[in-house]
Parts: sequence; C-alpha cells; structure tokens
Amino acid sequence: MTESSIEAKRVGKMLWAIIGLTIVITIGVNLSMGWGITNQRDQLAELANETIRFAEDESTVRFELGRGRLELIKLLNLDETVDEDAGTASIVNLQRSIESLTNPQILSSFDHESEQLLSRWEVLKRKGQEFSRLLVTVQLWRSRNESLNQDVRDKISLDKVRNRLQDLHGLINDSAGRERIRSSLQIRQYQKAKAGVADKLAREIVATYLKKLRGGRDNLQLEIASIQQLVEVLDGVDQYDLLADIKDNKLKPVLVRLQRDMEAVFSNSNTNGELELEALRVSLFGDNYNIDEKHQTIHVSQGGFYTLRRDYLSMLIERHQFKQELEALVLDIEQELGRFVLLEQNRQKVMEQSSADKLTATWIWVLALSFIGGVVFLFLIRRVFGAIEKQVAALAVLRLKAEKSKQSAETALNKLELAQETLVQSEKMAALGTLVAGVAHEVNTPIGICVTAISTLVEETEKLQDDYNNECLEHEGIERFFEMSKMAESLISSNLSRARDLIKSFKQVAVGQHVDDRATFELLSFIEESMLSIRHELKMGQHKLNISGTGSTYVHVTPNHIWQVASNLVLNAVRHAFKDRTEGTINIEVGEMDDSVFFSVEDDGHGMDEETMKKCFDPFYTTAKLTGGSGLGLSIVHSLITEGLGGSIDVEYKNREKGVKFMVIFPSGLDDEQVASVKEQDEVKPVQGLIEPLEE
Repeated sequence: MTESSIEAKRVGKMLWAIIGLTIVITIGVNLSMGWGITNQRDQLAELANETIRFAEDESTVRFELGRGRLELIKLLNLDETVDEDAGTASIVNLQRSIESLTNPQILSSFDHESEQLLSRWEVLKRKGQEFSRLLVTVQLWRSRNESLNQDVRDKISLDKVRNRLQDLHGLINDSAGRERIRSSLQIRQYQKAKAGVADKLAREIVATYLKKLRGGRDNLQLEIASIQQLVEVLDGVDQYDLLADIKDNKLKPVLVRLQRDMEAVFSNSNTNGELELEALRVSLFGDNYNIDEKHQTIHVSQGGFYTLRRDYLSMLIERHQFKQELEALVLDIEQELGRFVLLEQNRQKVMEQSSADKLTATWIWVLALSFIGGVVFLFLIRRVFGAIEKQVAALAVLRLKAEKSKQSAETALNKLELAQETLVQSEKMAALGTLVAGVAHEVNTPIGICVTAISTLVEETEKLQDDYNNECLEHEGIERFFEMSKMAESLISSNLSRARDLIKSFKQVAVGQHVDDRATFELLSFIEESMLSIRHELKMGQHKLNISGTGSTYVHVTPNHIWQVASNLVLNAVRHAFKDRTEGTINIEVGEMDDSVFFSVEDDGHGMDEETMKKCFDPFYTTAKLTGGSGLGLSIVHSLITEGLGGSIDVEYKNREKGVKFMVIFPSGLDDEQVASVKEQDEVKPVQGLIEPLEE
C-alpha cells in the first residue's frame, strides 16, 4: 500500500471522527438543555402548587379562627341562644387547618428553615389546643350560669323579695284596719256606757290614740319602704364593696328596726308578723343565713337575692376575663400565623433560588461541553487539512515527474519501445495529476464550507457565552443558537460525507494505479364581568360565549371562589373540549334552585368518555399529558366548590362525542329577608373590585 493511500485512509478516519463528535456534542447539549429546563419547569410548577395550597390553608386557618372567636363570643352572651356543636366544630376545623399547614417535605427536612417552621407550627398547634380548652371552659361556665342569668333576667328572686315586702304591707294594713274597728267599737261602747265604765273606756280610747300618735305603724311603713328602696338599689349594684355595704350598714339596721317596731306594734295582737319577717330575711339572704352581732354582719347562704346578685357580679367578672383571654389568644394565634407565613415565604424563595442555581449550573455545563467540543473539532479539522495538503503535495510531485517523463519521451523518439512505454506512463501520470487537481478542488469546497460553519458556530457560542456572562441571555438567543447549531450540524455532516466520498474515490484510483372577606353581590353580572379576564383565550379560538339568567340572583360568598370556578371551567372547555378546532360555543346559565343558587357551564366540544367523566375531578388525572397538562384544574374547582362555597358540582354529557355540562350548586348565604333588604337598600357591592387576580 502506497503512502498516499495510507494518508487518504487516515483522512477518512478523521472525517468520521469529526462527524461522530458533532453528533455526540449536539445530542449532549440538547439533552443537557432539555433536562435542565424540564427540571426547572417541574420545580416551579411544584412550588406554584405548594404556594396555592399554602395560601388556601392560611385562609382556612384565618376563617376558622374568626368563626371560632364568634362562636365563643356567642357562648359568652347568656341572653342569646346558641348551638354548642357549632363552636366545637369550628375549633376542630381550626385544629385540622393548622395541622394541614405543613407538608411531608418539611417534616422530613432537617435544615434550619424547616426546623424554624416546625417550631412555629408546634406553637400554633398549642395555641389551637388552648383555644379548644377555652371553649370547653366557656361551655361549662355557660351551663353553670344559665339558670343564674335567667333568674336575673326574669327577676325571679327580686319578685320573691317584693312579694315578701308586699305580704308585710298587707299584714300592717290588716292590723291598722282591725285597730280602727276596735277604736270605733270602743267609742260606741263609751257613748252607751254609764259614768264609771265611761271613764275607763275613755282612758283606753286615749291610750289607743296616744299609741297611734307615737307612730308605730307609720314607722313600719317607712322601714318597709326603705327596704324596698335598698332592694332596688341592690338590683343595680355592680361592685362587691357596695353589695357588702348595703347588706351590713343599711339593710341590717333597717331590718333590726323593723323587727323592733313590729314587736311594739303587734305586742297586743294575735298576729306578730314574725313569719312574714323571717320569710323576707330568707328571700334576701337564703335559708341558712346567720346574723353575726359580734362582727355586725350577716352571713348569707344560697337561695337569697343578695347571694344571687353576688354570684351575678362574679359571673360578669368571669365573662370579662374570658373575653380578655379570648382576644389575647386570637391575637397570639394571628401573630404566630404571621410569623409562620413569613418563614414559609422565605423557604419558598430559597427553593426558587436553588432551582435558578441548578439551571445556571446546567448552562455552564452546556457551554463548557460546547467549548471543549469546538476545540476538539478545530483540532481534528486542522489535522484533516494537514493530511490533505500532504496528499496534494505528493500528487504535485507525481505530476512533475510525469511531465519530465513526457519531455524525455519526446526527446527520445528514436527509441520507439522505450518511447512508447514512457509515453503511456506519462499519459497515465498526466491523467492522474488532472484527477488529483480536480479532487483537490472538489474536496476543498466542502471542507471550506465545514470551516465556515464551524467558525460561525464558534462565534455563536462565544456570543452566547458573552450574553450569559453579561446576564442578558434571552430565550430568543437560545433558540437562535439551537437553530444555528442544527444548521451547522447539517452542513458539516453533508459536506464531510461528500469530502469522504471524494477521498474514497481518489484512493481507489490511486490504489489501481499504485451530533400553578365574603361579599354580597349579584351572581349573573359578576360572572359576566369575570369572563372579561379570559376574553383573549376565547378570541384566539374564535369561540362564542353566551351568558343567561334572571339578573336577580344575590349571593353572600367569597367572590374569588366564584371567579376561579367559572374561569377554570370555561378555560377547561377551551383547552380540552375545543382542542384542534375553532368556533366552539360555551353557554353559561345562572339561576336559583329551592334554597340554593346554581350556574352551569356547557360546551359543544368533543365530550367525555365514561372513564374520564368518573375521574375528571381526581387530582393529577388529565387527558393532555403530552401537551403539559397538570391534571389539577378540575380538582381545584371541586375543592373550591365543596370546601370554599359549601356546594356541589356534577358533570353531565348529552352524548359521549359532543358536549359536556358542569352544574355548580351552592347555598346563597342569604335568607329571603336579607335578599329583600339588599334589593331595597341597594347594599350590594359593585362587581368591580371583588375579583382578585388568580395566582398561577
């Protein structure tokens, strides 16, 4: 085998190496880029979903906290009828919502941020348990004091004291009546009596008159009036000191005087009023009261009006303390929740930065791989050109020898045989030289194209690296780099193959010769305004949206829930029902049904099969995995309706190939009187300002 054949074979091997290197570098760059971008997209989608879930859980905690606080305030108001099960349910829901604030990733992590989150979460759980204990304490307090509050509200004990005082009034009046009758009889007896008897009767009449002048019964009336006044004052006292002062310094002396005067007035009567006076003391101080003359006080017992007022004041103080404890506990939970939310937001920012750092590392790896591949590529191209130059030089030497042989043949015509042989060899060498020149020219063209393509690729790589170093790398620049790489790959592969074929042909001749505060509003107008935010999606597909209803359906719910549900259902129809088609029709109907309201979203698209209809609300179930569908759209809609609105959603289809109808039913949050009041007073909030932007 000649030296030129060996050199040509070496050139062919190097060309094959260049082709293989180009394919490997191209595949490696594309795989690295694709993996990096896909990985970041998945991480960002996961972060978005986690952000949405956390926002929903935070809203649930705040909602259940407010509802629990309201239920406790209702329990503290003894004059209001409450459902104790509602308070228990709200506290249970609060504890569950606090439990759902964490996720398995946090529980399994041991970094500083996760430890802080878990610490705050444990504090929130303890606060929730304190909330539960406070609820149980308030429920026991209410059950213990309901009868006391009813007694005070209905004035049962007060009326009992008043009745005892009324009995004393009646007793005194009866005694005064009998005394007047006795006086009248004495006067009649005096008028009919003789002189000796008349003198005795006169003295009795004078004694009776003098006794009346001394004012015994009048004093009784004044003392009973004083007791009545003190009882009424006692009914309005709101301080312990005043209660004790009225009992010991005012009621006790008046009762002592009343007993003394009654003994004086009823001394000559069969009725002394002791039972009525004792009944009055029992109604005031209880069955087991005790008058302590040594310490000048009255020891009271249960069952008396004084004890009732004392216990009622204690109940009011306890209620005030419960309210203070409730507000302090609510404030603590809100503060801890705020700290927890701030830590979670910081953790998500760290995760986003980590994702960005990983993408940056992927870009550095791609650029390094491209640079190394370019250097190796240029080195191989240089070796190829060196080998080709050697081949061309060898062919030039052969041509020169052929020309010299031709000249020798022309000068040695006389030697015919030698001349013929020399002439034949000269002709062969001349033909071979012509072939070499043509092959050199033909090989030079594709190799030149390859060099140009490589130079262009190197320039684009340097430009991409400069943009990356200057932090001005854009998506268009990446796409331009990919397009230029593919074009360069195509040019290099095709032209190197052409050069290889030319070299192979030349070698054969030579041998023959030698690469994610509730409001009241009118539902129909709100949905109409909500659809303006997705109008561009409908215009892109030339789809038609029809909205119908009575225009008088009022609701008191969270507006953002309605907007998310309606928007997601319409967008679901656009992206799935009208896939690969335009000019679809979507109908939205709003109305009332019994004690609830409803709205339906119906399309005339592709329809659903039975399996899809059964699983459409399952998380991560999607029929569009190949186009990047997450399978969470209808699952989020179902959660918003059942948990956020307290309603239900059903899916219907006219047939399995055309049209799907989603029916959403939920309570309006208003009764008939509230709806009428809203319409009369025009208290409905305007639609503008109710919609919050949907976080994606």
